[in-house]
Amino acid sequence: MPAPEPDRNTRQSMTKSDSGERRTGFGVCNRSGGNGSMWRHTWFKILVGLQLVNLAAMVLLEQQRRTIWNKEATNAQKILDMKTFSEKTEGDIRYVARQLEEVRKSLSLLQQEAEKKTGPAAMLKDSKGRVQKTHADK
Repeated sequence: MPAPEPDRNTRQSMTKSDSGERRTGFGVCNRSGGNGSMWRHTWFKILVGLQLVNLAAMVLLEQQRRTIWNKEATNAQKILDMKTFSEKTEGDIRYVARQLEEVRKSLSLLQQEAEKKTGPAAMLKDSKGRVQKTHADK
């Protein structure tokens, strides 16, 4: 024989306690307004606090962005001034040319050393080139 279904009054007594509290899966919510409004008030304070922290972070980020932007503009202006108003003598141009020549020599030495150290890879590359050359000639 199946169990009898509880009537409406019994169901209400299962979900409510005598003090007006309703049991949920997460705890007890008081409907009388005493403890529930305190809970809501606490969360409201937390949310307002988080919004204030967020606002302060946004202000700091904006200040940082403006500082970086101003420094960037200042540096760009310095470079333009240096390019426009610096004296360019023949000695300065020769110095730059000597520096470029030294860089070119160093680079060619490095390239020669790299070609020497490739060993078997260079031989394979050379043989591949010769094979392609013979096929291209036919």
